[in-house]
Amino acid sequence: MLYRFIKAALTPVIALNCAAMVVAAGFILFKGLWQPLWLDVMVFFVSPAVFPFLMIPGAMFGGLTKVLTPAKPFLAHVMLAASIGSLIFMLALWAAISFDSVSFLTKGGLVWPALLWGMGGAVAPWAVFAHNDRDNVFFTGLVLQLLLGCVATVWASLSHTLQFWDRFWIVAAAMAALSCAQAVYEMGFLSRKMPG
Repeated sequence: MLYRFIKAALTPVIALNCAAMVVAAGFILFKGLWQPLWLDVMVFFVSPAVFPFLMIPGAMFGGLTKVLTPAKPFLAHVMLAASIGSLIFMLALWAAISFDSVSFLTKGGLVWPALLWGMGGAVAPWAVFAHNDRDNVFFTGLVLQLLLGCVATVWASLSHTLQFWDRFWIVAAAMAALSCAQAVYEMGFLSRKMPG
Protein backbone atom coordinates (compact mmCIF):
# COMPACT_ATOMS: atom_id res chain seq x y z
CA MET A 1 0.00 0.00 0.00
CA LEU A 2 2.82 2.41 0.87
CA TYR A 3 4.54 1.70 -2.45
CA ARG A 4 1.38 2.40 -4.44
CA PHE A 5 0.92 5.69 -2.56
CA ILE A 6 4.52 6.75 -3.19
CA LYS A 7 4.23 6.05 -6.92
CA ALA A 8 0.85 7.75 -7.24
CA ALA A 9 1.87 10.84 -5.26
CA LEU A 10 4.68 11.84 -7.60
CA THR A 11 2.53 13.34 -10.37
CA PRO A 12 0.55 15.64 -8.01
CA VAL A 13 3.85 16.65 -6.36
CA ILE A 14 5.24 17.71 -9.75
CA ALA A 15 2.05 19.59 -10.67
CA LEU A 16 1.73 21.40 -7.33
CA ASN A 17 5.39 22.42 -7.15
CA CYS A 18 5.44 23.64 -10.75
CA ALA A 19 2.21 25.58 -10.14
CA ALA A 20 3.71 27.10 -6.97
CA MET A 21 6.77 28.16 -8.95
CA VAL A 22 4.65 29.77 -11.69
CA VAL A 23 2.55 31.71 -9.17
CA ALA A 24 5.63 32.76 -7.18
CA ALA A 25 7.46 33.78 -10.36
CA GLY A 26 4.52 35.97 -11.33
CA PHE A 27 4.71 37.88 -8.05
CA ILE A 28 8.50 38.13 -8.12
CA LEU A 29 8.63 39.25 -11.76
CA PHE A 30 5.84 41.77 -11.13
CA LYS A 31 8.23 43.46 -8.66
CA GLY A 32 10.82 43.65 -11.44
CA LEU A 33 13.11 40.98 -10.01
CA TRP A 34 14.30 38.17 -12.23
CA GLN A 35 17.83 37.50 -10.94
CA PRO A 36 16.86 35.15 -8.09
CA LEU A 37 14.88 32.94 -10.46
CA TRP A 38 17.59 32.08 -12.98
CA LEU A 39 19.28 29.35 -10.89
CA ASP A 40 16.18 27.15 -10.57
CA VAL A 41 15.09 27.81 -14.16
CA MET A 42 18.52 26.75 -15.39
CA VAL A 43 18.33 23.60 -13.24
CA PHE A 44 15.23 22.41 -15.09
CA PHE A 45 17.19 22.40 -18.33
CA VAL A 46 20.41 20.81 -17.09
CA SER A 47 19.02 18.43 -14.44
CA PRO A 48 18.88 15.32 -16.68
CA ALA A 49 22.62 15.68 -17.31
CA VAL A 50 23.75 16.86 -13.85
CA PHE A 51 21.61 14.91 -11.37
CA PRO A 52 23.06 11.45 -12.17
CA PHE A 53 26.53 12.76 -11.31
CA LEU A 54 25.26 14.15 -8.01
CA MET A 55 23.95 10.69 -7.14
CA ILE A 56 27.26 8.86 -7.73
CA PRO A 57 28.32 8.70 -4.04
CA GLY A 58 24.98 7.21 -3.01
CA ALA A 59 25.15 4.71 -5.87
CA MET A 60 28.68 3.66 -4.93
CA PHE A 61 27.67 3.02 -1.31
CA GLY A 62 24.57 1.20 -2.56
CA GLY A 63 26.69 -1.05 -4.77
CA LEU A 64 28.98 -1.83 -1.86
CA THR A 65 25.90 -2.75 0.19
CA LYS A 66 24.94 -5.40 -2.36
CA VAL A 67 28.46 -6.78 -2.60
CA LEU A 68 28.99 -6.95 1.18
CA THR A 69 25.58 -8.31 2.21
CA PRO A 70 26.36 -12.05 2.00
CA ALA A 71 29.83 -11.95 3.58
CA LYS A 72 29.73 -8.98 5.98
CA PRO A 73 26.15 -8.02 6.89
CA PHE A 74 27.15 -5.41 9.50
CA LEU A 75 29.42 -3.59 7.06
CA ALA A 76 26.65 -3.85 4.45
CA HIS A 77 24.30 -2.05 6.85
CA VAL A 78 26.92 0.66 7.39
CA MET A 79 27.22 1.10 3.60
CA LEU A 80 23.42 1.23 3.28
CA ALA A 81 23.28 3.97 5.93
CA ALA A 82 26.08 5.83 4.11
CA SER A 83 24.17 5.54 0.82
CA ILE A 84 20.95 6.92 2.30
CA GLY A 85 22.87 9.56 4.27
CA SER A 86 24.72 10.80 1.19
CA LEU A 87 21.46 11.14 -0.76
CA ILE A 88 19.79 12.97 2.12
CA PHE A 89 22.83 15.26 2.42
CA MET A 90 22.73 16.07 -1.29
CA LEU A 91 18.96 16.69 -1.41
CA ALA A 92 18.98 18.80 1.78
CA LEU A 93 21.92 20.84 0.48
CA TRP A 94 20.04 21.36 -2.78
CA ALA A 95 16.97 22.56 -0.86
CA ALA A 96 19.03 24.94 1.28
CA ILE A 97 20.59 26.44 -1.86
CA SER A 98 17.17 26.85 -3.48
CA PHE A 99 15.71 28.60 -0.43
CA ASP A 100 18.85 30.69 0.05
CA SER A 101 18.77 31.99 -3.54
CA VAL A 102 15.50 33.83 -2.81
CA SER A 103 15.81 34.42 0.94
CA PHE A 104 16.53 38.13 0.54
CA LEU A 105 13.05 38.56 -0.99
CA THR A 106 11.45 37.80 2.37
CA LYS A 107 12.72 41.17 3.62
CA GLY A 108 11.13 42.93 0.66
CA GLY A 109 7.56 41.90 1.37
CA LEU A 110 7.63 38.81 -0.85
CA VAL A 111 7.60 36.21 1.92
CA TRP A 112 5.14 33.74 0.41
CA PRO A 113 6.41 34.00 -3.18
CA ALA A 114 10.00 33.51 -1.97
CA LEU A 115 9.08 30.49 0.15
CA LEU A 116 6.97 28.93 -2.62
CA TRP A 117 9.73 29.47 -5.16
CA GLY A 118 12.34 28.04 -2.80
CA MET A 119 10.23 24.94 -2.14
CA GLY A 120 9.30 24.44 -5.79
CA GLY A 121 12.87 24.96 -6.94
CA ALA A 122 14.07 22.38 -4.45
CA VAL A 123 11.45 19.70 -5.13
CA ALA A 124 10.19 20.05 -8.72
CA PRO A 125 13.43 19.22 -10.60
CA TRP A 126 14.04 16.13 -8.47
CA ALA A 127 10.40 15.05 -8.80
CA VAL A 128 10.61 15.35 -12.59
CA PHE A 129 13.89 13.41 -12.50
CA ALA A 130 12.31 10.67 -10.33
CA HIS A 131 9.28 10.52 -12.63
CA ASN A 132 11.41 8.84 -15.31
CA ASP A 133 12.08 5.95 -12.92
CA ARG A 134 8.88 5.87 -10.91
CA ASP A 135 9.37 2.18 -10.09
CA ASN A 136 12.40 3.10 -7.98
CA VAL A 137 10.23 3.55 -4.89
CA PHE A 138 13.24 4.26 -2.69
CA PHE A 139 14.30 7.39 -4.58
CA THR A 140 10.71 8.47 -5.24
CA GLY A 141 10.15 8.18 -1.47
CA LEU A 142 13.20 10.38 -0.87
CA VAL A 143 11.72 13.03 -3.16
CA LEU A 144 8.46 12.95 -1.18
CA GLN A 145 10.51 13.22 2.03
CA LEU A 146 12.29 16.22 0.48
CA LEU A 147 8.89 17.81 -0.11
CA LEU A 148 7.87 17.29 3.53
CA GLY A 149 11.24 18.65 4.70
CA CYS A 150 10.70 21.74 2.54
CA VAL A 151 7.18 22.17 3.95
CA ALA A 152 8.70 22.05 7.45
CA THR A 153 11.24 24.69 6.36
CA VAL A 154 8.48 26.95 5.02
CA TRP A 155 6.56 26.54 8.26
CA ALA A 156 9.63 27.33 10.39
CA SER A 157 10.46 30.32 8.16
CA LEU A 158 7.12 31.95 8.95
CA SER A 159 8.00 32.39 12.61
CA HIS A 160 11.82 32.38 12.61
CA THR A 161 14.62 33.98 10.63
CA LEU A 162 16.47 31.02 9.18
CA GLN A 163 20.00 30.97 7.84
CA PHE A 164 21.40 28.61 5.20
CA TRP A 165 22.44 25.85 7.62
CA ASP A 166 19.17 26.12 9.56
CA ARG A 167 17.30 25.29 6.37
CA PHE A 168 19.71 22.47 5.58
CA TRP A 169 19.32 20.87 9.01
CA ILE A 170 15.52 21.16 9.01
CA VAL A 171 15.26 19.39 5.65
CA ALA A 172 17.94 16.81 6.52
CA ALA A 173 16.41 16.02 9.91
CA ALA A 174 12.92 15.66 8.45
CA MET A 175 14.19 13.37 5.68
CA ALA A 176 16.25 11.26 8.12
CA ALA A 177 13.27 10.85 10.46
CA LEU A 178 10.97 9.91 7.59
CA SER A 179 13.55 7.46 6.18
CA CYS A 180 13.78 5.79 9.59
CA ALA A 181 9.99 5.61 9.82
CA GLN A 182 9.83 4.07 6.35
CA ALA A 183 12.51 1.51 7.29
CA VAL A 184 10.65 0.55 10.47
CA TYR A 185 7.42 0.19 8.49
CA GLU A 186 9.14 -1.97 5.88
CA MET A 187 10.78 -4.18 8.51
CA GLY A 188 7.44 -4.71 10.26
CA PHE A 189 5.64 -5.31 6.98
CA LEU A 190 8.27 -7.74 5.70
CA SER A 191 8.44 -9.64 8.99
CA ARG A 192 4.67 -10.21 8.86
CA LYS A 193 5.00 -11.53 5.30
CA MET A 194 7.84 -13.95 6.17
CA PRO A 195 6.75 -17.58 6.56
CA GLY A 196 7.24 -19.28 9.92
